Amino acid sequence: MPTSELSQIVFSNIGPLTTVFTAPPACATPTAPVRLGYKADDSGDEAWGSFMWSNNCDDIPLGDCHASGSLLDAQYSDYLTKGGITGMGNLGYFSPASQCPDGHTTAGVASKGADGKVSSSGMFVPPVVTRRPEDAFLIMNPVANVFMEALEEGEKAVVCCQENYTANHGFGCFSEVPVSSYGNISTACGVVPARSQDSFTWVNATFTYNDTVYTTEVFTVTATSFPPLTITTTDIDFPPSEQSLAAYVEGGMYLLVNRPAEATTNGTSGAAAPPSETAGSSSASGWRMMTSGGGVGVLATACTFAAFVGMMVAS
Repeated sequence: MPTSELSQIVFSNIGPLTTVFTAPPACATPTAPVRLGYKADDSGDEAWGSFMWSNNCDDIPLGDCHASGSLLDAQYSDYLTKGGITGMGNLGYFSPASQCPDGHTTAGVASKGADGKVSSSGMFVPPVVTRRPEDAFLIMNPVANVFMEALEEGEKAVVCCQENYTANHGFGCFSEVPVSSYGNISTACGVVPARSQDSFTWVNATFTYNDTVYTTEVFTVTATSFPPLTITTTDIDFPPSEQSLAAYVEGGMYLLVNRPAEATTNGTSGAAAPPSETAGSSSASGWRMMTSGGGVGVLATACTFAAFVGMMVAS
């Protein structure tokens, strides 16, 4: 990666992952909280979908169930204590690395050629935006798009999700479960706001996404520090009908970056090599998602759900 920051997103190399990581058998049972959100309806003018609530406020440690998990847990705890993110988010990746962990499948690939052009598949392929530009606009350069821009010529990125999990364009892996798995839908785990409107502003920006050049105002962070976030159980003021809801559990996503000559595989099992970076908050905050209730992910965002790629704001 030729740059460590682009569009206020920090890119952090967690370290090499040169063998196929295999988690202990005990990790086969999911422990992630159930998330609840509105169903996405792609057929109407009000089509949208997002994860709004979590049924558990507990932070789920990565531990032995994730490559370099224990170190990332320690760094994440330090990151929360110091107040969290001051930009648009931190994105952690393993490099050099190219092989998905055992029990994971490839969810997306992006390669940048010598001419600077990117070929992509899976989650790196931009979703088709069916709304007219005058009807809606992107509130930020989508995260996956920014990451592809940041790739160096000759680099290849691979996204891995657990089997039977689906990747979204906001760098998360999710599996749908019955809404009844959530429990009481009148309460939820939420983040107590610790940021005022003075912490953010809008700036003019131009970027290419989905073969379309966007010249628009994008959301940007101006604050140099934030107080720590408080995560607590709250009442849902207006419980929606169950028919409009979808429930999901979140799984760990791996983001791997390599040049073809760098990545090697030494067998079908193994552990991650120690991260090349010293202890600090950057790589940890890039490996945990700051959605309500914690969880496992690649992207830690300053504006939580608003950073999911594809979110459109009606004008």
